[in-house]
Amino acid sequence: HFDAAVLASLKGDFERLLAADCYEAITYAFVSAQELERWGLAEGAVALANPLSADLAVMRTSLLPGLIAALRYNQNRQQTRVRLFELGRRYQQGGEGAPVEQAMLGIVLSGSASPEQWGASKRAVDFYDLKGIVDALTAGAQQAGRIRYAPGGPDRLHPGRSATVLLEGRTIGHFGALHPELAARLDLSGEVLVAELAVDGVLDRAMPKAQDLSRFPSVRRDLALVVREEIVYEQLEACARAAAGSLLRQSVLFDVYRGPGVESGCKSYAIGLIFQDDSRTLSDADVDQLVAAIAARASSDFGAQVRS
Repeated sequence: HFDAAVLASLKGDFERLLAADCYEAITYAFVSAQELERWGLAEGAVALANPLSADLAVMRTSLLPGLIAALRYNQNRQQTRVRLFELGRRYQQGGEGAPVEQAMLGIVLSGSASPEQWGASKRAVDFYDLKGIVDALTAGAQQAGRIRYAPGGPDRLHPGRSATVLLEGRTIGHFGALHPELAARLDLSGEVLVAELAVDGVLDRAMPKAQDLSRFPSVRRDLALVVREEIVYEQLEACARAAAGSLLRQSVLFDVYRGPGVESGCKSYAIGLIFQDDSRTLSDADVDQLVAAIAARASSDFGAQVRS
């Protein structure tokens, strides 16, 4: 029930999901009120005037209950590796008049990260496998600096392994591990990873633009900063870009350390800072000044200390 223009715009996203070994699912838009209550998704649900049965009495407020039901059906038939996605609409009571419909993209992963094989050790799918898929779906907006992730999500997700997707400050979805208590109530086996994103947020992206490559060499400096536990890397990255401006071409987080030498309640982020200018070769003094400016800004904003 989507027009041809939307489906054409999503063609690349479908290809990315298929390349990630996901299968498209189509689930009912009707669910039971009890199922939504179990998920904590009953608020704003639209009840049908003449439902076919009690199990199909309300319109879904999320794609996840239907996708999880499909996952459970497969698990009950010895299919331990399940990777599904669905493009569909969710429905909620509007302020006045007709219910509000919103196009959503839902994803469910469980089981091993890769098909069974002899050449690699088996491991379970994890948060970062799902994050990689979400990264691919939002790559265009991420490259423009318009997408960011915030820790945590709704109660149905694991508080320590979940994230909220923000497009210029507006929430367009969530992803992470299903909360263990909810997974137990739903009779699921193993850890289950889920994501749900608003289609308009996924499609809100600009075409990448070609840029000239600098003829001058880049310079890398590594900087380790000790910060309080609640500080996330994204905050330090934004701080570094604000301090160094366009000369900071890339920052790479290559280590997170907690232990001897770092105060309790703190952690050390080791960051690779890559600098480059389009008009000249940066001198050691130039780079030293940029690194000092980043360290000073991090100290001022977050109380960060340089770890030697």
